Amino acid sequence: MLAARLARAGFRCTALPFGEVENLWATHGGAGPVLVFLGHTDVVPSGPEAAWRSAPFEPAQRDGKLYGRGAADMKGSVAAMCVALEDFIRRHP
Repeated sequence: MLAARLARAGFRCTALPFGEVENLWATHGGAGPVLVFLGHTDVVPSGPEAAWRSAPFEPAQRDGKLYGRGAADMKGSVAAMCVALEDFIRRHP
């Protein structure tokens, strides 16, 4: 999903597998200063499931809040980076 969106903005996207994880390397342009954004969408192991009030990888809503492994973490930051990159490219083609 992220690679497709960045590709529509003119990025060259490459999947870089590393063990069981697949990383995304996206580049745009080729000359001038370099700007790097780095984020992640993975999570650390959940530990014993018995320590959780609900299954760690199934979203649970309680008291108006969303609980579960990876429910937030860097997701908002990665989305903000993507929108910022798209905006920058529109302003500086």
